[in-house]
Amino acid sequence: MKKIIFVLSLILTNMGFSQIITDTGTNVGIGTTTPTAKLDVRFLGENSIIAKATSNGTHGASNVITDAALGFPSRFLFREDGNNKGWIDHYNGKISVRNNANKALLTTVISTENVGIGTTSPTEKLQVNGLIRIPSANSQDNNSPGIVLASNDDFLYDNQYLNHYGFGFHGYQDGSSSHTEPKNAYMSGYFGVDFFTSGQNRMRISRGGIVSIGSVERQLGYKLAVNGNIKAKEIRVETGWSDFVFEDSYNLPSLKEVESHIKEKGHLKDIPSAEEVAKHGIFLGEMDSKLLQKIEELTLYTIDQEKRIKSLESKNEKLEIENKELSKLSKRLLEIEKLLKAKKE
Repeated sequence: MKKIIFVLSLILTNMGFSQIITDTGTNVGIGTTTPTAKLDVRFLGENSIIAKATSNGTHGASNVITDAALGFPSRFLFREDGNNKGWIDHYNGKISVRNNANKALLTTVISTENVGIGTTSPTEKLQVNGLIRIPSANSQDNNSPGIVLASNDDFLYDNQYLNHYGFGFHGYQDGSSSHTEPKNAYMSGYFGVDFFTSGQNRMRISRGGIVSIGSVERQLGYKLAVNGNIKAKEIRVETGWSDFVFEDSYNLPSLKEVESHIKEKGHLKDIPSAEEVAKHGIFLGEMDSKLLQKIEELTLYTIDQEKRIKSLESKNEKLEIENKELSKLSKRLLEIEKLLKAKKE
């Protein structure tokens, strides 16, 4: 009751010419003889204080309700001391909340039911201009697990400058903030996506679509780069194949040429040396194609040798037949010689 009397006394002090009027319907009017509500307060001036409640003296905490001049908002003001304040405005269908230090806009609700934080003109049901952090339910500090969103693709988080990241998961093992086992993932429209465990970047998808696992260094010319071993049940490689070896125009090197190349280079033609493989590695698709080329060349050599063998076998059969005939002739000649010798005697 004392507070009500105090508030009313402040109103009367601010409006020395005003009167308190009651009508037969128990409506109370201040500054009007025809109140239309249980309490109807009207002013002749604009931007006037409607009600003010103060505690702990002039410079203590206080709440103030003000009327608005034409073109200015109505306002509910919160004041902790003579300098610090915050308020809620209503103007032109918008409700805005501003902070106490630099009058910066905190939240806006417009007539379309859109809510804006850091903006006076939200275009969606919720629009935030700035950084968003969603901590865990039992969060005690700024390092606890949570989700971080940034609309500007560039923000400071956990005392680290995260250049051009727009979305981030940030957390620690068992929900602790000891920084012993951080688990993070960041996504950006500029740099792409980064995945972290134990504070180390484990995988990166660059803005150009290059995937790096085990290393953050981009491997230009490769869509996937893995710094480590890969285990898979099946890998499909779609590259050119070596059936050109079977074309009539293919120049199949002679075995003598193959032998000469091996003696000179120490490896097959078109196949990298052991030193080159150790230094640069191999392309699986290309190497499979080259190995198939050598297999197909060996197949042609084998087919040619088979033909040669068949030809030699055929010749050998003819020679055997001829040898048999010669053997028969030789026997007959011996018999004739014996007969001739017997007649002479």
